[in-house]
Amino acid sequence: MEDHVRKLWGKEHELLGLMYGRFAPEKANQTDTQGCQQFFIRKVIVPPNRFRPESEGGFGGGQGDKTYLHAHSAMLLKVIQRNVALGEALVEQRVAQQEDDAKKAAASNATSKWI
Repeated sequence: MEDHVRKLWGKEHELLGLMYGRFAPEKANQTDTQGCQQFFIRKVIVPPNRFRPESEGGFGGGQGDKTYLHAHSAMLLKVIQRNVALGEALVEQRVAQQEDDAKKAAASNATSKWI
């Protein structure tokens, strides 16, 4: 997704700079913007777990045998798991594309040698 936005930003820099950049440039030719970087987050800042400790709970009061994550920790864990899964899927996609390109090149070489 980021590659597509970066390419679009490269082709339509002036228009997108006006739409998403500074609304009132100080100079007539000023086009300082953050570019497409403003749409993507590289790091998510999360407070340490000591502020969100696991809690013990159970049925019947007092003698809880299960521990539960705080809701924020559980959501952060899901975000991290989905991020890792997405990264793995992107790597698999790149490998598949490279293998496909290699197969096409080999088929092209075989065809040209045959003809």
